[in-house]
Amino acid sequence: MSCEHEHHQHEAPPIETSSAQSLNTQIDFTKLTALNCTTPNSKLYEIFIHEGEESKITLSSDCDNQLILNIPFVSSVKLYSLILKTSPDNDHCPKKISLFKNADVDFETTAPKNTHHFEQPLVGEFVEHHLPRRLFTNVHKLTIFFEGNWSNDEFESLEILGIELRGEWAPLTKDPIITLYEAAANPADHKSLAQETQDSATC
Repeated sequence: MSCEHEHHQHEAPPIETSSAQSLNTQIDFTKLTALNCTTPNSKLYEIFIHEGEESKITLSSDCDNQLILNIPFVSSVKLYSLILKTSPDNDHCPKKISLFKNADVDFETTAPKNTHHFEQPLVGEFVEHHLPRRLFTNVHKLTIFFEGNWSNDEFESLEILGIELRGEWAPLTKDPIITLYEAAANPADHKSLAQETQDSATC
């Protein structure tokens, strides 16, 4: 028996979620934005559905097969899963999907390392993607990067037909800022920004 098989055999199954854990009510729809999308920001809220519902719109990419959706929250959330319905057509179904936690992501700047990524299967049904919960705690904003399609044709648009987020949430709190000082700072323990930049350049 191979190690790979043993590892797969002992993998814990994902924890089931329910519609009662929907985070739709915690989305700040007034600040919801999308990049390279044909749908105006004021209509983006219509893509978010509850279990068993159909969205009123279709999100389509504009110039190519990439689309970025920025989802801010009015509370601090812990994400359990992301449910997606996409086009069953391989020209329009997004393939690679990257998630970014509390990050500013656009097409102009170098994106930070994604928090998690997965592939959307080529089906015309709702698919629930269970997320590593330890990575998605204290989330104030979630960015979804839909990248590429199953036909690998960069000139074809992507189509997203429905989105639901599930998890738990807590009200945002304004805790007092506590500053910690070192009793006796040791210069040897602290690298200058210039040294860090130099080290990065030589890696």
